[in-house]
Amino acid sequence: MTPKSGYTRRNNLLEKLEERRSRMKSETETLQALFAQCVEKQDTPQDEHVYLIGALPIVAGTFDKFDIEYIVDLIIPKTGPNARIGNGGLFKAMAIQVPATGFSSLSKTAEFLTKVDTNVVLGPGVMPEDINRHALSRFLDAVAEYGSMRFFHQVAAHIMSNLEKKVTAVHLDSTSVHFHGSSNENEEGNIAITFGYSRDGHPELPQIIVLGLADHETGLPVSFKGVSGNENDKQSFLTLLEKDADEFKKEFPDVKIVVGDSALCTANIFEAASRADVHLITKMPLTNSVARQYIAEADPEKFTNIYGSENTKSERGQWCPNLKIGSCEVKTLLVENPALREKNRKKYEREAKKEAEKAMKELSSLTRNCTNMEEAKAAADKVQKSLKLCRMESISHEEQWKNCKVGRPRNDKEPEKKLVGIKVTATIVAGEELITKKTELSIRYVIVTSDLATSWTMSDLLTMYRGQKHIESGWKLLKDKRLMLESIYLEKPERIEALMCILYLIVLFLKVAEIVLREGMEKNSLELPPVANEAPAARPTITRLIDYVVNQHITLYKNGSGEVRIFNVNNTLFNIFLAMGAHWLRYYLPQTYGDNRPSEIAGK
Repeated sequence: MTPKSGYTRRNNLLEKLEERRSRMKSETETLQALFAQCVEKQDTPQDEHVYLIGALPIVAGTFDKFDIEYIVDLIIPKTGPNARIGNGGLFKAMAIQVPATGFSSLSKTAEFLTKVDTNVVLGPGVMPEDINRHALSRFLDAVAEYGSMRFFHQVAAHIMSNLEKKVTAVHLDSTSVHFHGSSNENEEGNIAITFGYSRDGHPELPQIIVLGLADHETGLPVSFKGVSGNENDKQSFLTLLEKDADEFKKEFPDVKIVVGDSALCTANIFEAASRADVHLITKMPLTNSVARQYIAEADPEKFTNIYGSENTKSERGQWCPNLKIGSCEVKTLLVENPALREKNRKKYEREAKKEAEKAMKELSSLTRNCTNMEEAKAAADKVQKSLKLCRMESISHEEQWKNCKVGRPRNDKEPEKKLVGIKVTATIVAGEELITKKTELSIRYVIVTSDLATSWTMSDLLTMYRGQKHIESGWKLLKDKRLMLESIYLEKPERIEALMCILYLIVLFLKVAEIVLREGMEKNSLELPPVANEAPAARPTITRLIDYVVNQHITLYKNGSGEVRIFNVNNTLFNIFLAMGAHWLRYYLPQTYGDNRPSEIAGK
């Protein structure tokens, strides 16, 4: 290409670029003018308002049904000339945000409420600016001063009383919530926000541990306690039984059984439970020699199907001799779960493969690390003893020699050599019998109970232990990123504990709403429509209902002439909330928001 042609082409490109810029500028000006006209035409008059309804009635209805706002105001009254909204109303403001947009921080609650008809949802005269970060912080301080655990117990007891449920057995567990900020482990008298074993995959961040108790029959949370982030379960469970059992029993005097995982299985905890007049049901850890003995020496012929099923994958069990844990005698059930056999075998086969690869690398390193035969044999024996799922076969040791001097040796002279290492070769294979044995042992576990007075059947005892899923579902809901918080951004430990108490109470409200939802849908033979590849749900979780409602984009329109319209409530949702009851349905009716005309729900 000649210089002239290159120059011409460059000029042509510049001209085209300038033309494109001019055209884009003209189009932009035209679009801006059109947008200004649209805004002028569609500007909402001052007496017209559009509000969000969405899924907030799911919690608001639960508040109304069980008079939560009134109960909270009785427990922690708020007085003074500026008390336009009480602590119960502040609690409700935080709670209704969760199903609608998810809770993120105190400062964003007031921002969320600008989209809500607070005059109806929270009470006459209540404005979003009344529920600012400072008001919510003072509410958390009031909860902390009253006692977060005590506050939780009283609200939970009120709900259980309204449901006419007697709490006799509870499930105990713990979880962690991480914290963005500095730790306070050196402060005395407070919960330590510090580093510890993380249950949510953030070991690099300080955390707080949350203990919870859930009712066995309903699965509803009934107790809460915050503890330091570095406290292990054995210590925190022991402290709970020694120091907090009396406080819990003030509201739930009928509790006689506490169920938990293997962290409960210590002599001190069993003895503390005995002093608190409760019995324990727990699983023995595999570190316990008696448990290992029962598992290893069990007679396969003595296992019987626990639930009476002929299914070969159904749980089987056999009673073992009673034993002593500390000073407490316990009844012992050995359980075998054949459904886990295939899954566990595949896991151990993968572990065996990794073990073999690691052992081969260690053997190859012996050539340069061992300088004599005895040392090499000892090192190879060490590798062989470390194998848990593999065998080492065809082991051989070969000395590796090298010329002392560099270069070609003289023809008439044998070169001088030196020993540079011992080459160890072997074949490492997966031990099928070892994998089979470990698989068989892994599908067995031992359950114990200190309740010797009850005539336990295998199915009753196992069902009681497996109810541990109730409290685990509560933790799952607490950490659901669509609803709750992923991390804490407060600084004061007492406020952090109070916030966790409030959020765990909201979990309680959501699970209560789930019970009401399922009962109403079953009674009226209703189903939620299928989502993606899922089937229609006759017993949906509360999170599935929330997702469905949020996706409908339900909104409220009001104007100065008294017209009220609610958009996008379809027949399915109307019937579901009708089945749940008036306390939930009312938030989807125009009359609730001041419309005196016959009900008009657009989209229904």
